[in-house]
Amino acid sequence: MADSLVRPPVSARELVGPDAGGCVRPSDAAAEWISLDAARLDSWTALAPVLAGGNPVVCREGATDGDARALLAEFGVPTNARFHRYESEGTRVAVTDALARSGRKLAVQHVCPEDELPESAYVVPRRLISFLNNKANLEALVPPGFAPERRVVPAAALSEATEPVRAPVVLKAVTDQTSGGGTGVLVCADGSRRSEAVAFLARCREVVVEEFMQIEASLCLNFAVFAPDEVRYLGCAQQIMDPVRERFFGNWLEPALHPPPQLLAAAGRTVERASRMGYIGFAGVDATVLADGRQLIFDLNFRINASTLPVMLLPALRSYFGYTTFQSRWWRAAGSCEALLASLRSPVARNVLLPLGVFDAPRAGYPDRPRRSRQPCVRWAPLDCPEAAET
Repeated sequence: MADSLVRPPVSARELVGPDAGGCVRPSDAAAEWISLDAARLDSWTALAPVLAGGNPVVCREGATDGDARALLAEFGVPTNARFHRYESEGTRVAVTDALARSGRKLAVQHVCPEDELPESAYVVPRRLISFLNNKANLEALVPPGFAPERRVVPAAALSEATEPVRAPVVLKAVTDQTSGGGTGVLVCADGSRRSEAVAFLARCREVVVEEFMQIEASLCLNFAVFAPDEVRYLGCAQQIMDPVRERFFGNWLEPALHPPPQLLAAAGRTVERASRMGYIGFAGVDATVLADGRQLIFDLNFRINASTLPVMLLPALRSYFGYTTFQSRWWRAAGSCEALLASLRSPVARNVLLPLGVFDAPRAGYPDRPRRSRQPCVRWAPLDCPEAAET
């Protein structure tokens, strides 16, 4: 396999410098609005080395290590990051603290509690990360005319019915903590979810009440921010969502997928505004074109997105594999990690799959969880992978 195939054109090293460390895992103490599944959060660190560009990365034991790391290197996947391993949430905090005490700054994807990581250790100021990702601030960043109809109201007003909500409507949690994956979003298509909505609202002080949109295609427009005068558009992916947009399953990628020029320009201006505020790093802008012709931006994620790496690799993948459409997903295997690794060889040899990370859940301390491998570039045709299934 061509080694250059999995060399992304932009790495964390280019964005934040050669000495900054990277931590993609949210803190357990600040993950209420993204996922309380510790194994899932740890699995994300399996992909960190590919984007690191050789920089230090904080990774869980069992995340792209041992035989998995050797096999990925054989496939041409970069594994030259400087690994700082942790074995538990407590040791993860200790590892990031040690990096901070050594004088390194950290490019964190999700804000940590104030007593866990000092403000001085952030590449991007903690308060700025919170502001940019807080769903209440979307209209402060998006150009006029490109935001959905929405308002921010006290959660108590909704639960007490003093601020009536007429379905269909979308409720979004307002929080300075990290959020994502639909955890902080509740779609109320009718009145049947009122009790669920009240429980949901009780967890936050304010809520975004947003119009319900019939989204046929949810697009993630990816950007890299080097400096205020250099914001680079990386490409676009179509997000695979469930019918009510409350769960994310992966991405479709194809070279012909382009957002309308006006929508792309609006997304670019949104990211440029964030860059002038001091943001550097990767960013994803979720957008859509509705049946009535409106072009809307409905969510902002100032961090590495699920489609960031696949989008950057798409031109090389198209040239190497000869296909035009790819899919990005996790795959899991019930057997040993060795069985999972062995099952990858055949589809890789047949040019239908490219693994970019492996998470050995039992090795990481989760004996009842399956091994998982991230395949951000899978041909649209069904994948014949023994003992593996989509997840």
